[in-house]
Amino acid sequence: MKANLLNNTFAHTLNSFIIAIVCTFLFSCNATRTLTEGKFLVNRNNIFIDNKNINKDDINSYIKQKPNRKILGFVRFHLGIYNYAKLGKSESKFDSLLINTIGEPPVILDTLLTNKTINQIKIYLNSKGYFNSKVVSKIIYKKKKANIKYYIEVSEPYKIRLFNYIIDDSDIKSIVFSDTANTLIKTGDNFDADIMQNERERITNNLKNEGYYYFAKEFISFNVDSSLNSHRLDVSLQIRDNLIKDKDHPDSLVKSFHKRYIIKNINIYPDNSSIEMDNVNRKNYPFFAYQRNKSEKPAAYNFWYKDSLKINPKIITQSIFFKQNDYFKIKDVEQTNNSLMELKLFKFINIQFNESPFDSATVNQNYLDCKIQLTRVPVQSFSVETEATNSAGNLGMAGNILYQSKNLFKGAEIFSLNLRGAMEVQKVLGAKSSQQLFPFNTWETGTEIKLKIPKFLMPIKQERFPKYFKPKTTISAGINFQKRPDYTRYILNVSYGYEWKESKEKKHTIYFADINSVKISPSPQFENTINSINDPKIKNSYQDHLTVSFLNYSFVFNNQNVNKNTDFTLLRCNFETSGNILRGINNLFKSKKNTDGSYSVLNIRYAEYVRGSIDLTHDYVLNKFSKLVVRGLMGGGLAFWNSNVLPFEKSFFAGGANSIRAWRIYSLGPGSSNNSLNTLLDKTGDIDIEGNVEYRFPIYSFFKGALFVDAGNIWLNKKNEQMQNAEFKFDRFYKEFAIGAGFGARLDFSFFILRFDAAIPLRDPSMLPDNRWVLPHTTFSKINFNLGIGYPF
Repeated sequence: MKANLLNNTFAHTLNSFIIAIVCTFLFSCNATRTLTEGKFLVNRNNIFIDNKNINKDDINSYIKQKPNRKILGFVRFHLGIYNYAKLGKSESKFDSLLINTIGEPPVILDTLLTNKTINQIKIYLNSKGYFNSKVVSKIIYKKKKANIKYYIEVSEPYKIRLFNYIIDDSDIKSIVFSDTANTLIKTGDNFDADIMQNERERITNNLKNEGYYYFAKEFISFNVDSSLNSHRLDVSLQIRDNLIKDKDHPDSLVKSFHKRYIIKNINIYPDNSSIEMDNVNRKNYPFFAYQRNKSEKPAAYNFWYKDSLKINPKIITQSIFFKQNDYFKIKDVEQTNNSLMELKLFKFINIQFNESPFDSATVNQNYLDCKIQLTRVPVQSFSVETEATNSAGNLGMAGNILYQSKNLFKGAEIFSLNLRGAMEVQKVLGAKSSQQLFPFNTWETGTEIKLKIPKFLMPIKQERFPKYFKPKTTISAGINFQKRPDYTRYILNVSYGYEWKESKEKKHTIYFADINSVKISPSPQFENTINSINDPKIKNSYQDHLTVSFLNYSFVFNNQNVNKNTDFTLLRCNFETSGNILRGINNLFKSKKNTDGSYSVLNIRYAEYVRGSIDLTHDYVLNKFSKLVVRGLMGGGLAFWNSNVLPFEKSFFAGGANSIRAWRIYSLGPGSSNNSLNTLLDKTGDIDIEGNVEYRFPIYSFFKGALFVDAGNIWLNKKNEQMQNAEFKFDRFYKEFAIGAGFGARLDFSFFILRFDAAIPLRDPSMLPDNRWVLPHTTFSKINFNLGIGYPF
């Protein structure tokens, strides 16, 4: 009854949304009726270019008048809202709110802006080497709408015939010449002002990584000679010397070579406060950090602290990527700032460099003194969180109490204790009355302790590892008690592992101990139901079991640049194995076997399996606001020797907010099986293949939308007598893909994303082969509603 009420409510909501879209479309279509004589609505811009090398999107960015925005590709939603608010004779407060927030006034044709667009396109073409190109516009008027067409006749490009350097400073010349293989400007290429600007920034960055602390891109200029009259250019890159005041004539400036700086003193203030002077009432502790290369001398750092040194100096110096007598490098400073921030001990990090006082002993060298000011966060913190939950369509609420202690053993360790409680409404297997759904009939409570240590906890000096690894050791333990209508369950887990970064894009995580023990007590009714199904996989899901993994490895590749709206790829791989070492020990000591030939630990049969998965996502940026996201997932697991099936927690599932959204979580598959005996039980498999395509677009401000198509399924890796056609077969698996599609609404607050997705099945593999395309028979009751936090992938 409650489920029907939810579906009916959602159906009315969806109906209202469709009606709103239709009304908005009608209001947007009638926009031209309010236009006075001689005014035309900009309907479309078309660009025609006779050169395929010119990007139309770049040209489009210079158009001064863009048509009113559309959603779903054809509805001028914002214009429709504006027209609706303008219908009345007087403007109410609500109308004013619509106009100033969601509404968008009609874009009226302005020929002056059209001419400015032509000039801007010409300037752009000149910057790309297409000098003297022709750009004309043609405006087609139809029913008070204007379609503007831009015709671009691109001239022959000017190419770089000769590229050379003008550098008086021999030291800078040597650095620049040693890196010419990486120059962005090459002979034979088209002239391109943007590439020349990028080359300025590249050389500037290189010099700032070679000790030139004060160097700036303004010292770099280009001389272009176009007098060859053959669409050829000679380009010279000039690096000017610095200008300083003449000692003898202060009113005059004289040329001087740029100074190259070496780092001299590094002063660290681990308990900095903005209201105190640097060295007043502070003690100095000189610390010498050993280097990876044993032949190098230990690096010296000065720690200035107040009452006591509360952080192990080695932890801080391991996060500092420069040392005494190194040339200044801007990349080392940036890495140092990021690494110190990742310790999560400091709310403010300030790294300053100043020229060292004059020293006659080093008159021929230029030195910088470094000051690192670190402002601590509170050592201990408490937080209380409450949340609404929607697990597999079961509504509930949960709460967490989190305690954190930072720098527990003075080594930037973070200790956390989390207490969790939750209540949920779950449907009881075989329930016929709605009274079993209310009040909350499921609850759980648990606690978890976790210790994160910013180093590899092993008998090897941390100096032997590269600093950019930023290693961490994680030790955790937890216990959870769950009481559900059909069973009660205790879950105990302990884990120990490492994580580190190979580079900015690559991250590794490996757990050498990951132990989970599950003790379950089913109710008599539920146990009878499970036994009647007589399926070993389902039985195993609701029996005591133990997983002892001594190898659980994950790899993540992510080349997203959060500062740029560009395409990026996210790859996540995982491999784990469990039970192999335990079985080896049992075989070595000839341990006693169970009656079925398996081994147990503490009277609990342990699982033995291998499991792996690959999850690949690519984001295609279509324009400034919209993107297309494509995702593929493949995974598989195999139980052997001591196990007949994968543990429930390690099995694969389909459906839910992050999978095939037209099906509820755990409700799809496996294969094309359609077993009515276990329709109320969670469906899992040994093999998982999924694919998703999602188009994301803006609606208004933080309110965004999405259109998506999901496809995939799960399968068993061997035949199951209780579930026909559930196993994976190469000659039919592609015929057993479930397909769903839908619309999503997202509230994107940057730091928090609330997601609502509604999806309908298009193809159902559980139906007979000729009846699997189910869209013609889909009703509102078939719509599956998903609530999620964050994007699905």
